[in-house]
Amino acid sequence: QLFHVQADKTATSATEPKRLPNPDLRWETSEQTDIGIELGIFNNKLTIVADYYEKTTKDLLVISSSPAYAGSEPPWENAGDIKNTGVEFEIGFRQKIGDLSLSIAGIAAKLKNEVTFISKEDYVLPGTTANGIRVTQFEKGKPAWYFYGFETNGIFQSQEEIDNYSDDDGEMIMPNAFPGDLIIVDQNNDGEITDADRTMIGSPWPDWTFGLTLNADYKGFDLNIFMNAAVGNEVFIGYHRTDLINTNLPERFYTERWTEDNPTNEMFRASFSSQFNYEQSDFWVEDGSWLKLRSVTLGYTLPENLMNIALIKSLRVYVSGQNLLTFTKYPGM
Repeated sequence: QLFHVQADKTATSATEPKRLPNPDLRWETSEQTDIGIELGIFNNKLTIVADYYEKTTKDLLVISSSPAYAGSEPPWENAGDIKNTGVEFEIGFRQKIGDLSLSIAGIAAKLKNEVTFISKEDYVLPGTTANGIRVTQFEKGKPAWYFYGFETNGIFQSQEEIDNYSDDDGEMIMPNAFPGDLIIVDQNNDGEITDADRTMIGSPWPDWTFGLTLNADYKGFDLNIFMNAAVGNEVFIGYHRTDLINTNLPERFYTERWTEDNPTNEMFRASFSSQFNYEQSDFWVEDGSWLKLRSVTLGYTLPENLMNIALIKSLRVYVSGQNLLTFTKYPGM
């Protein structure tokens, strides 16, 4: 709701659209093709399922951009198509040995994600920002919302390395750098580091995902365990803030930092004045692979003869835990 003051100085209320309309907007549609095989052997004690799929999502709905003078939020638009291709494998085994009943099921899936069509030629759809700078993009021929920034090639260890990092004419590519600063790759070989040198520096999509379920029953006791994992997914660390230099950073920024006595390639020098150390780059992209113990349940069903005495049909007591353990080398949250 808006309030407008008219010429006679009386205020009247009016309305405006919160988001700009798009009369050409269409629903997303998906097309999927699956080819699979299912096997059961040893009287179905061992089961195997393999599946290949191609799934295309067309007319992907995203929020577009609009000029600031429009005064309203930008409209939704059909920006492009995404193609997912992959394979899935599932193996199950079940066996009864005396009073013990055991079943195990494992699944593995591989995914390839690619933007196959953009609504506008040579159009790049901006995504999430960190420190006010774009860090994800949507672009034809790339994974959806890939990480975007500078590629690095280690850390300058001396002034001599800075001087020698030059173009074909001998001009220094990073003349304002100091020993201990990140080395930014000059992607277009124009002899300077600009926004034109930003490139794909990672993808959030895992190469493989896994799941494992274990069920066991023995003389009234039952156990259920579920674990899953992702391998190859990357994470962009967004907690670095050059505009809030008094906030805390992880301890390794201090303990592992570059110094003349510790000439490392793992962490740059302690300085907020560097031109590129805190820019979006592959230095801030980490392997996000993980393995999680999602749930464990242990239960016991009391014998029927005891329950009949107590006039209870059945009674089961159990203890259960969720998200108990996470194994990962990713150092952030």
